[in-house]
Amino acid sequence: MVPRRNGKNELIHTRRCEDVIEVEIATFEWVSWWNQTRIHQALDYRTPVEDENDYWHSASTSEEMKTRANARNKTRDTSVGRTCEYTGYRLL
Repeated sequence: MVPRRNGKNELIHTRRCEDVIEVEIATFEWVSWWNQTRIHQALDYRTPVEDENDYWHSASTSEEMKTRANARNKTRDTSVGRTCEYTGYRLL
């Protein structure tokens, strides 16, 4: 059985806070750590930030490749149906 994590148990009950502001700051720091810098087994032991950066990098690369492919396709077959002025023959 895998132990579950609970920010309140890990953060609030393990130390003494003087006031609500201190609790809010500690909570903000813990949430930032949890969302950005902790390693995660489901992400192949990478941080959530690393995983998101990899996603956006691959998405932008994929989008760039699609854009280039579309640009190449726009120049293909543009001369079909035209005739050559000099010979009168139809261009392929």
